[in-house]
Amino acid sequence: AEKLRELIANRGDRFFGRKDERDAVEAFYRDRGFQPLWLANGKATERTAATIAFLKKVDEDGLDPADYAAPNFDVTDADKLAEAELAYTSEVLDFVRHASSGRIHPSRTFRDTEYKHDGLDPRDSLTKIAAAANVSDTLASFHPPHEQYKLLKAELAKARKQTEAEPVRIPHGPLVRYNAKQPQADKRVPILRQRFNLAAKGDSNYDKELAEAVAAFQKSERIQPSGVVGPQTVDAMNGITRDRTEDIILANMERWRWLARDLGANHVITSIPGYYIRVYQDRKEVWETRVVVGMPNKITPITTQEMSFITVNPT
Repeated sequence: AEKLRELIANRGDRFFGRKDERDAVEAFYRDRGFQPLWLANGKATERTAATIAFLKKVDEDGLDPADYAAPNFDVTDADKLAEAELAYTSEVLDFVRHASSGRIHPSRTFRDTEYKHDGLDPRDSLTKIAAAANVSDTLASFHPPHEQYKLLKAELAKARKQTEAEPVRIPHGPLVRYNAKQPQADKRVPILRQRFNLAAKGDSNYDKELAEAVAAFQKSERIQPSGVVGPQTVDAMNGITRDRTEDIILANMERWRWLARDLGANHVITSIPGYYIRVYQDRKEVWETRVVVGMPNKITPITTQEMSFITVNPT
């Protein structure tokens, strides 16, 4: 405890580059008489082992476990034990900050960005960890609580499955339409039937069953559900490469970390790439509509704000 007190007072900035973090850590340890959080009788505790195990799996949330590596606790010298204690506190606070408010500040990625989210208080976070009956659950609680974030995490796991079979790729070609009186034949019809798990037929006619399957797919992808196979529908069927998919998921998980942890019971979400707005009341979606978004020379701001009024059909 004495070594910790001296180390924080004299060399705290070596472990904590941010003054607010250093002050928070000093207050946290002072409140507990400078007793260590990760050590007991000179040895790593069960809490420490559980924390190390948890942080080794944070790649499931799109973070890098190497950013939170544990120091060597298997030493006997009091000075080195104090250093290991503070080093790991620093690593854990890095995780808390990254998980709760992002690894990158939003302003570094886009010039017209404003998020009102200052992150969690380091002292409160350490106090919560110290009091936790189940430290893994407590650490998991620092990730964004939003349902959309959890869905992205599930999609990340799917994208990373090495055993997942690649979908059948559909070649581009002329438009294919369903015509009951004069069926249109296309060499891609057997591949399309395979893509939608429909039984194979002896011809290549684009029939009603296949057109309905295509229309259902288009609806799920927010494409006009016409049942016509065109370039946009083919691109949607083929999707994008696995690496690109993972990158997109990781980027959007980071964006959710920038948002306030509580969006409020009533809120509005605009999707710029999806061209839609969703309105939530009592945390349930009650309305959705298509919207116009910006262009490269008039970029839509990325922001979170409290709404006081709305202009409908502006000039």
